[in-house]
Amino acid sequence: MSEYLNNLCIALSQLINALLFGNPDETFAARCYRNSYKGSATAKLMCKILDFLFKPFHENHCQKMHEEEVLDNQQGKDYDI
Repeated sequence: MSEYLNNLCIALSQLINALLFGNPDETFAARCYRNSYKGSATAKLMCKILDFLFKPFHENHCQKMHEEEVLDNQQGKDYDI
């Protein structure tokens, strides 16, 4: 997937999360994984759905997105302060 398309997908996921009263800087998949880890049955179901939908791209989508959030790897390669 091109970097541009990847950035658009991240932005869309963050928008969805913000519209659902979540942190606007967190992807929806990362939020689902974090809440499923805390025991939310709804979040576990959403993770299963999202993992299935994104399976052609990579395994364990929600966990991967959560790890990217924790490592703060959502910034572009050229991001610098």
